[in-house]
Amino acid sequence: MKGGPYENLAAVMLASQGMPLRYWTSANGSHEVEFLGSRDARVEPIEVKASRGSTASLKTLLKRDDIAQGYKLVDGNVGRDGKKVTLPHYLAPYLYR
Repeated sequence: MKGGPYENLAAVMLASQGMPLRYWTSANGSHEVEFLGSRDARVEPIEVKASRGSTASLKTLLKRDDIAQGYKLVDGNVGRDGKKVTLPHYLAPYLYR
């Protein structure tokens, strides 16, 4: 229940930059990523967390060779772990400027 407002806020911020709002769900429905952005014809998954929770869905997508990086929007600081870039929620509108 806590994550819904954060996902909606991210949707508003991303849409205000002209980003189409697309999402991904695994074939069996066990994983989902809130948004799919793109840069240079490459897909970039964006997962939104209310806190600094785990990102199993994002990790699943980042295992693919055709995805260079993905973003985790959290209530926290900037960081990078391999292909995963962690950003505070308020930086969402700057992802695709």
